[in-house]
Amino acid sequence: MTASGDLSEIILNDALSDFQKQNLGIADLERGYVGLQLKAIMEQYVLIGLHTQVEFELAIKELEVAKLIDTGPYVPYENDPGSSVLLFGGSSKREYIFLTEKGYKAASIARRPKIAPIAAHSVHISRGVFHQSPLGIGTNIRQDVNYTDLSITDFQRLASELSLLCSAVLPHATAPEHIAAIGRLAEAQMAAQANDAPKVQQALSSVGQAGKWLLSTAEKIGVGLAAAALKTHLGL
Repeated sequence: MTASGDLSEIILNDALSDFQKQNLGIADLERGYVGLQLKAIMEQYVLIGLHTQVEFELAIKELEVAKLIDTGPYVPYENDPGSSVLLFGGSSKREYIFLTEKGYKAASIARRPKIAPIAAHSVHISRGVFHQSPLGIGTNIRQDVNYTDLSITDFQRLASELSLLCSAVLPHATAPEHIAAIGRLAEAQMAAQANDAPKVQQALSSVGQAGKWLLSTAEKIGVGLAAAALKTHLGL
């Protein structure tokens, strides 16, 4: 798959997370809603060097052509009061993206856990090491380090929470180590999206001095699994 294709899947997943965070419903999919700001998405994936501007624009274009997302706000044409020609319709100012019904369905299907037909497994995070176990049913992640047991159905929840954390900390990045840590966080998100446990571990173990800054924000915004994973890989 191309880099823009990979990014389009990540953006679609981010849009679904935003839709769910806002507690929206089918009526919002039909009429549109204020979703993720395009500028913020670009900053998250382009400005920290994970993707190029071209890859970002192609990813958005792919999602629009497939009618998985739309943009807004919609602004009607302004007709000249002195003109005898009236224009109807309008255009998008392209400030934000939002899911369509088709996009919601596609994102939801992509996020469903993939259950092996014979030997399902679970993944345990224990002091920075991902252990495969044949004891679980489906694909679960459980963190067993100094807090109440936490489990999810697959890596997609972790990817969603890391994406939310990236969006939350980016506006408050004031030091080079903050930018570097956000880059590692975004790498961990993409690895989680791909169900790649070793790369998640490697990225979260490399957040450096800003690790506690990330953890503090994660706890404030309530992304429990992301906070748990950070604690594990930071040795806290």
